[in-house]
Amino acid sequence: GYGWSKKRIMKAFQEVLWPKLAEAGWEKVEGEDEEAGATYFVPKGVNILTSKRGRDYYNRVKALIERILERRNVEEASAADAYTACMEELEKKAGVSSKPQPKASLRNAQIARRVARSVNKEPVEDPER
Repeated sequence: GYGWSKKRIMKAFQEVLWPKLAEAGWEKVEGEDEEAGATYFVPKGVNILTSKRGRDYYNRVKALIERILERRNVEEASAADAYTACMEELEKKAGVSSKPQPKASLRNAQIARRVARSVNKEPVEDPER
């Protein structure tokens, strides 16, 4: 379910992606005063006071991962490759895949299963699995 997926994402983030980014000069900055408890992920050379959150620095792991997967520079491309490889390995161990099925083939498989159940009263093998 979703909980296991989130655990795999966080494991890959903490064990692979963040260490690569830290090597490249990214910093974790803890919020102060009214922002106490917040954590900001800040690339080398970015000043939080003069930059835009969500574009120049990030306070959500998901947004940070999306940014890194854009591969804006060599360090981020290397971190993205390591993160992707780690996720693929974790998904392989869990017996799942994050690669989405094309909507049309997924919909066709759903229709085929529904028709088979109504006609034969038994499921037909899903062609996408």
